[in-house]
Amino acid sequence: MKRKRLGEVLCERGHVSAVDLKKALQDQHRKFVHLGELLIARGLVNKQDRTAALSEVSTVPYLDCTQLEVSPSILKLAPPVLAKK
Repeated sequence: MKRKRLGEVLCERGHVSAVDLKKALQDQHRKFVHLGELLIARGLVNKQDRTAALSEVSTVPYLDCTQLEVSPSILKLAPPVLAKK
């Protein structure tokens, strides 16, 4: 089975038109940027839609780490500079 690509998933979900995707892909080659970042910069997709599509393409579930609470005992295992990040 052929693996889907980011643009294909975004088109299937109705987040970007085939015309906009084609133009973005052409520009991507000239600018050497990630397609998802280019589509966000153009206001064609938002970060949530891009992230969900990337999760599907990579088959790696997305986890929003900003919503996690890390146990203080775990943070003590990491160097202070890393723990603050």
